[in-house]
Amino acid sequence: MFLNLRFVRWKNISISILLFSVASILLTEKDNSLQVMAQEIIHNVTVEEINEKAERLLGQTVTVKGAIEEIKSGSAFTIEDERYFSAERILVINRSNESLPELPERDIPIQVTGKIDKLERAQIVRNQDLDLSPDIVAVFQERPVIYADTIVLAPDPDEVTEDPQSYYGRQVAVQGKVEEILGANAFTLAEDKLKEGKNLLVLNLVAEPMPAEGEKVLVTGMVRSFNATELEQDYDLNGERQLPRELETEYSQQVVLIVDSIQPSNFDASEPELDLERKLVP
Repeated sequence: MFLNLRFVRWKNISISILLFSVASILLTEKDNSLQVMAQEIIHNVTVEEINEKAERLLGQTVTVKGAIEEIKSGSAFTIEDERYFSAERILVINRSNESLPELPERDIPIQVTGKIDKLERAQIVRNQDLDLSPDIVAVFQERPVIYADTIVLAPDPDEVTEDPQSYYGRQVAVQGKVEEILGANAFTLAEDKLKEGKNLLVLNLVAEPMPAEGEKVLVTGMVRSFNATELEQDYDLNGERQLPRELETEYSQQVVLIVDSIQPSNFDASEPELDLERKLVP
């Protein structure tokens, strides 16, 4: 009986140690996973911030909005900072396997998502597809560049509503202020500047956290025509998830932005101050 009791005690201790070890591993993996997720993308970084704080951003993946300044080659171009009276620019290397989006108008900006690195001559030699001239290499060598994985159009809300045909079926990144909440999964996005324009309807059908009225956000997604029947079929909107009939009545066949992601956006193109530290993960 004594031997059996000792055996049971040792068995319980062994099981406890094993369970503790497994729990520790799972918690560590979860913490690491959360840290990686948190560090994945730094949103709303400006060209000026990259050039001013290059060492701080090397190796980081960022989203940057700007106007195309010049096409340098089949896979390289420069974008200008959106800030007023700013001459900042940066070289972008397109490695997305997609061609540069066709611009509806010359001044429509784009949003670039990619990793910050320096343009090194060794990289150019290894990547002959870059097709960069010696003059370009001389200007941008050892300066920060963006190796872009995704490039999408970044119009203002009213630019989409005024010319929807140019955006139907295209991925866009639209920045603005939430004007009105229209239900559990719908809101309108307004121009966050002095000029007035028609607000853009946004449908959040992928369970992204809903923003509050007045909040400045960056919404990425697909531009479509509002057809309640098609949307309910495509996104399996049954029962409580059905679109309100009021929306169908007011917005039928009008332009709508279907959400992929919603990010907070505190960037004002008229503000000259840098605000990089709040965007970087400690």
